[in-house]
Amino acid sequence: MRARVRPAAGTRGGSLWSLLLALSGLACAVPGGCSREERPAAPATRPNLLLVVVDTLRADALGDVARAPHLDRLAVESAVFRNALALVPATGPSHASLFTGQTPWRHGVRLNSQKLPQEATTLAERLRDEGYETAAVVSLGVLRSQYGFAQGFEFYDEQFPQQWFRLGEEITDHAVAWLRDHTGAPFFLFVHYSDPHEPYGRPDLPYPEFRVLLDGTEVAHGRTDGLRRAVELDLPPGAHDLELVPVRPSERRLLFRGIKDRPPVRIEFGDGWQQPAAKDEGIYSATLPAAFRIINESAETTRSELPIFAKEALSISEAADRYRGEVNYVDAQVGRLLAAVESKGISGQTLVVFTSDHGEALGEHGHLGHINQLYQPLVHVPLMFRLPTAVRPGVRAVYVSHLDVVPTILPLLGLTAPISLPGRDLFGAAAKSERPVVAATFPPLARQNLRSLTLDGFRLIRHGDSGANELFHLAEDPGELRDLSAVEDDRTRRYLSILERFLAQAEESASPLETPKLTEEEHEHLRALGYLQ
Repeated sequence: MRARVRPAAGTRGGSLWSLLLALSGLACAVPGGCSREERPAAPATRPNLLLVVVDTLRADALGDVARAPHLDRLAVESAVFRNALALVPATGPSHASLFTGQTPWRHGVRLNSQKLPQEATTLAERLRDEGYETAAVVSLGVLRSQYGFAQGFEFYDEQFPQQWFRLGEEITDHAVAWLRDHTGAPFFLFVHYSDPHEPYGRPDLPYPEFRVLLDGTEVAHGRTDGLRRAVELDLPPGAHDLELVPVRPSERRLLFRGIKDRPPVRIEFGDGWQQPAAKDEGIYSATLPAAFRIINESAETTRSELPIFAKEALSISEAADRYRGEVNYVDAQVGRLLAAVESKGISGQTLVVFTSDHGEALGEHGHLGHINQLYQPLVHVPLMFRLPTAVRPGVRAVYVSHLDVVPTILPLLGLTAPISLPGRDLFGAAAKSERPVVAATFPPLARQNLRSLTLDGFRLIRHGDSGANELFHLAEDPGELRDLSAVEDDRTRRYLSILERFLAQAEESASPLETPKLTEEEHEHLRALGYLQ
C-alpha cells in the first residue's frame, strides 16, 4: 500500500553504550537534539537528504566502471569509506541500526519481521521534527510499515500486490515522481532497491518460460525468474489435472515451488515432488515439467489462488554472474534517480548518502546468500557521502559501521546528534580513530550464534554454539582463509575480552529476543526471498 504515516511527534532517546566508547577513549557525538510537538519551519538553506540503500550489495561489487558507471561517478564525487561494516547480515535488523544509530541489542530488532519499537527514535522522526518533508520508497516486504520502519515518514510507498519484492525500475519511477512533485521545505527521501537480492537475475534476461495447464487448457503463462505469480483458478467441484510445462526444452533444470493447499482445495502430489522439511508442511517442489491433481472438495465452483515460484537451477558461478548483472541493472536505476536530482537543480544542496544493508556470499566459505556468516562478503558494505558544499571527496580507510551514519548525517544537515548515539561523526574530531565494530547473527533467522569484533585490521569471529574462535588479518588475508587464532594467541585473548565485556553489557540491558508470529502469507513471502531455510 501507499500510506501517509504520521506517528506521534517527539524524540525518544536511548542509553549511552559507554563500554564500546570507553574501548576507544573517545566521545561518540556532540550533545544536543530536542523534540518539538509540531513541525517547525526548517531553514530554507538547510540541505536535503537522499539516502539510497541497495539491499544485498557487496562492497567489492563496485569499483568497475563498466559494470557500475553511475555509482563509480558518485564515488569520485563523494567521501568513500572503504571499510564500512554492517552489524547484522539481514535486512530488518540492519535497517533498524541504519535508521536509529543503535545496536541490535538496543533497538531490539534482531530478526526479520520483528517490529521496530515505537520507543526507538528514527532518523526520519528527527528530521520531521526539524521541519523536513519525509518520504520513502521501499522494495522489500520486511521493511513494510507494519514492522515499524515507517516511523517518522509522512509518505511511505510500500506497494506489494504480488510479492514482497519490487523491481528497481518501479522504485525509481515512484521516487522520481515524488521528487518531481516536491516543492518547499527541505526533504529527506529514502530510496531502497533490492535487485541484487535473491532470486538472482535482472528482469531483461531471456528466462525459460512455462505454461500452466488446467485439465489440458492453458490458464497462465510464466517465466522462471524466481518471482511470485498468483494464478487465479475457478475450480468446479471434483478433481482436476494441473500441469506445468516448459514452453520449449531447456538445458537447465527448471525448479518449481510454492504450492500450498487451502481448504476446500486439496492437492495430491505424485512421483517427483519433494517436501523440503517438516516445518514447511504443505510446501512442495519439483523439476519441470511437473503435474499434480487439484481437488475442490466443496459442492460449488471455488476461486483458488495458486502461488507459483519457478526458477532455473544455477551453479554458484552462474549465480555470481547473475548477481553481477543485477548490480549493473541497479546501477542504471540509481543513475536515473541521481539524474532526476540534477535535473531539478538541487544537486548542490542535497546530501546523498549511499550504502547497503549487508553483502552477499557468492561461494566464499561454501556459502551462497547472507544471514548465516560474518565474513567480509556478508558484512563489508559500500558507504559514500556526497555534499559538494561540505564534503571533500576522497577515500577514507578507517573502519566504520552503520552506527556512524546517523551521527554523521545530522551535523552535515546543520543539526546536532544526541549524545545517546554510540556512533561518531565521520567528519568530526574522532573520525580518524580506530574503533571496535561488533557484528552478530541471531537464530532462528541464522543457523548459529556468531559474534565478531573488527579492530585494527583484524577480525575475531566467535562461534557461540561450538565455542570456537577464528582470527583473520583482513589486509593480508582479505578472503579470511588463514585462521590466526592460535598464532596470535595474545591478540585473540585480548579481542575476546573486549568482545565479551561489550556483549555482557549489551545483552544485560537488551530486551528478550522475541520470535515474531508470522501469518501463512508472511511465511510464503519470506520463503520466496530465501529467509526461511
